[in-house]
Amino acid sequence: RSTNMNTLGFNELLGVIEQTCNDSWELFKDLQKYNPYTDEMIETLKKTIVDEINLLKEKNITDYLSSRIERYDKLGVFREV
Repeated sequence: RSTNMNTLGFNELLGVIEQTCNDSWELFKDLQKYNPYTDEMIETLKKTIVDEINLLKEKNITDYLSSRIERYDKLGVFREV
């Protein structure tokens, strides 16, 4: 849901949700089936999730959040809208 504190990245995600919420499950399955990069993307996603879980286990929450904010800032996630 949109708020007055949205980041540019969040607004872009809202747009994607709006564009895809009526897509059929069949379309989703076909995109996964015929996309030659699907397996690599799934493996990358799984590795990233495991890495994030491991970081959470190793650090206290303040250190973890600080490291994530620093990383996302470098990626430009916090650009002004």
